Amino acid sequence: MDLTPFIGLLTKGGPAGIVLAVFFGLAALVREVRGGKVSAGREADLNAKIAQMQAELQELRVTMTKIETELDLSLDLNHSLRYQRDQARVRVEYLEQVHSVEPRTVWPPEPTGPAGSS
Repeated sequence: MDLTPFIGLLTKGGPAGIVLAVFFGLAALVREVRGGKVSAGREADLNAKIAQMQAELQELRVTMTKIETELDLSLDLNHSLRYQRDQARVRVEYLEQVHSVEPRTVWPPEPTGPAGSS
């Protein structure tokens, strides 16, 4: 803030300039005090929001880790079940050949992806 015009007015204004300077000083003081309180309040609110966001982020990390673990377990189980199914099909085909079973078992096609996807 440039106070050059204001200083010139004070030096020429006499008692009115002094009163004006006192009011200007009080206004500046009030503005600084209010600004400090408001900015301190804003900073406290911001710190509270940051703490809340960090807590939520930590919860999300824990949840994501749990979901990844469950997904890995599900994929392992799915692989194991497919392996068992394939082994059972091989055994059925072998037994059908050994015992000359007609007609042979026709297996449904292998699913290509999640249900509902094209």
